[in-house]
Amino acid sequence: MSSAKAGAPPPPKVITKLAEDVVNRIAAGEIIQRPANALKELIENALDAGSTSIRITVKDGGIKLLQIQDNGSGIRKADLPILCERFTTSKLKAFDDLSRLGTYGFRGEALASISHVAHISVTTKTRDDACAWKASYSDGVMIPVKAGATSNEPVPCAGNDGTLIVVEDLFYNVPMRLKALRSSSDEYMHIVAVVLQYSIHNAGVAMVCKKASSANPEVNTPVGATVLDNIGLHYGEHVKRELVELDLKDEELGIKVKGWLSGPNYGVKKGTFLFFINHRLVKCSSLKQALEAFYAALLAKGSHPFVYLSLEISPSRVDVNVHPTKSEVGFEDEDEVVKIICDAVADKFAASNESRSFQIQTLLPGASRPSDGPSTSTRDQGGSNNAGHSSPSTSIRKVAPKSMIRTDYKTRTLDSMFEPVPSPLHDQDKGSGKGRAMEVDDNGDQVIDPGRGDENEDQPPVSSKRKRMMGAEEDETEDDDDIVIEEEPRSISTTRPELQKATSVKIPQSQTTLRSIRELRQEVLDRADKDLDAIVKGHIFVGVADLKLHLSLIQHRTKLYSVNHAALSEELFYQLALRQFGQFARIDLQPPVPLRDMIKLAVESDEGREAAQMPAEEIVERLYDTIHQRRAMLEEYFALSISVEGMIESLPLIIPGFLPNLVKLPLFLLRSGVVVDWEDEKPCFESFLRELAFFYIPGPSAPEFDDNVAASESDPSTADEHRPASSGRTEAQEKEEKRALQHIVWPVAKQYLVAPDHLKKRDVVQLTSMENLFKVFERC
Repeated sequence: MSSAKAGAPPPPKVITKLAEDVVNRIAAGEIIQRPANALKELIENALDAGSTSIRITVKDGGIKLLQIQDNGSGIRKADLPILCERFTTSKLKAFDDLSRLGTYGFRGEALASISHVAHISVTTKTRDDACAWKASYSDGVMIPVKAGATSNEPVPCAGNDGTLIVVEDLFYNVPMRLKALRSSSDEYMHIVAVVLQYSIHNAGVAMVCKKASSANPEVNTPVGATVLDNIGLHYGEHVKRELVELDLKDEELGIKVKGWLSGPNYGVKKGTFLFFINHRLVKCSSLKQALEAFYAALLAKGSHPFVYLSLEISPSRVDVNVHPTKSEVGFEDEDEVVKIICDAVADKFAASNESRSFQIQTLLPGASRPSDGPSTSTRDQGGSNNAGHSSPSTSIRKVAPKSMIRTDYKTRTLDSMFEPVPSPLHDQDKGSGKGRAMEVDDNGDQVIDPGRGDENEDQPPVSSKRKRMMGAEEDETEDDDDIVIEEEPRSISTTRPELQKATSVKIPQSQTTLRSIRELRQEVLDRADKDLDAIVKGHIFVGVADLKLHLSLIQHRTKLYSVNHAALSEELFYQLALRQFGQFARIDLQPPVPLRDMIKLAVESDEGREAAQMPAEEIVERLYDTIHQRRAMLEEYFALSISVEGMIESLPLIIPGFLPNLVKLPLFLLRSGVVVDWEDEKPCFESFLRELAFFYIPGPSAPEFDDNVAASESDPSTADEHRPASSGRTEAQEKEEKRALQHIVWPVAKQYLVAPDHLKKRDVVQLTSMENLFKVFERC
């Protein structure tokens, strides 16, 4: 009997219902496994709200602080009391709605789960609200916003349209989960990976992710960028260059597939697979395994591809409710869908063996060829030579000479790598003045010291309108009341260090909440001409044809174009200035320049001032007041610093290493006072940026220069007569201007210019092509 009792099972335990807080905390642990999971849910909520800008701030890998701000539709005040309760959502009402679901969220568990394992506060404002509302939550219910308060109601506060969610002390009440997490830096990398993936798929949405202790974001994508642009931004241009677009549609299966895949010439040790199904980031193991098997036969051993695919499937054929974190979905005809995609990828790379590139040793001149291998050509199908690469092929297609591209727009010229030898013309030619020194102060700003130079240098001849400028003593032959300015070259020689700085520096886009600036940036993208943009991005600079007419020659593939480089420069500097709005670098002027004197000089030099029918002194005062009264705005947005006494202390720097011709400063101030629309925000910013761009155009300082050129063109016999002596354009200056155009303006345009359609209409002209030239010279 005793042995039977010893082997008997224990009595059954009492079944009890778990406490609600235990249930909620267990459920939260399934959904929120690490800070990156919480951020994924918050990003999806922001995207569901129609946000076009999302900013994420992280501290200690998202454990101490995880903050996300968007400009979406916001949350109604009436919905705030139940915002963090489980199973509350605005996206689903009936179970059948899952078959028509077009949003990320549907369970209503994300915010509730976060509130059970962290402290969360929400600040939100809809378009119709007069102010924002702030509420705090714990364990799914509202709590007082301020410590010691008795009311749980949301409190009014200042805020922008949209929602700001702050999550603090994640897993503070789940110590085992907190211990299981890796280091804060590792968790932060998971967060960056999530933001990076969503920023690629949602390329039209600006996303910023940074640490709370850092001013430099790890992820910073602009509004309006394309998927390919963001891939290049995150993974590098070398990845972007190797990608091939996939666009597939199958009406029978009801799917649309778009994506970018790396070709046979790309391969890394760790592959990247980004899959989005109905815009939801998922893991699709069947599709990944099929693509890995395909690339295993295409790439070298140990190499893996880059794959980004976006599948759009009818919601009725997709089951989104198969995983707690929504990282997996199920869909009908999965095997057929995977097969169709792999077949389409295979068709894209069907001729891959004809474009494969392999590293080989370059055969030196005079060396004998190896006798144990066939000779192969190293010229690719585009006609450009890539040193150290070969393209072996079993069937080599011969390119017709008239269609062969004999240049490569990625190569650099030798003269761009060497500093030009100083010419005596800089010191002895008429009209040339002392070069202004540029230094870097303690704050990293570029500083111009106009007084530096050779103290023993002879005083150069000057004109009646322009003699000495910015703190220099006046000519003894002039009256004390005269304002004189010396015509001289740009303030910095385009030598190798400055050229390298100007053409290699990255110019990040500033972040702004001003709708006017966002609209202006969008207008730049809307005016883009794809054909012209391809010409600018892939051009080869041929040379400056005529400085007087502002004409440069460039080649794109087999065509030769004439381009008005002044118009292109103005558009480039406008876009770069718009890109840096509110975050300009500075050019500190030492000593400062008197604003009133600069305006007076420009007014007295303007032959059309008589049309104003008022004394020159009154015109000067009006323009001075117009600019001086707005010095705070000019300082904040454009780094144009003007003291209370009316001294210009700094100017905006658009391209680091490239300074404008400061002799044009009076004209810039005059045009700013007259042309800029100072009353309305958007026209004000646009017109001022246009004037700033005009100020930066490389070229002569004399405003009458172009008019005299036109006169000389109409009567060639008077060309010398109409050329103004005050322009002071010496041979050295013209050489310097050509060098700035070739090694600064055009390379920066290749990198940053979004070519507008109006340039194609009037400023870019195709002169000829290889095909047309072969018709004439083929028999020669």
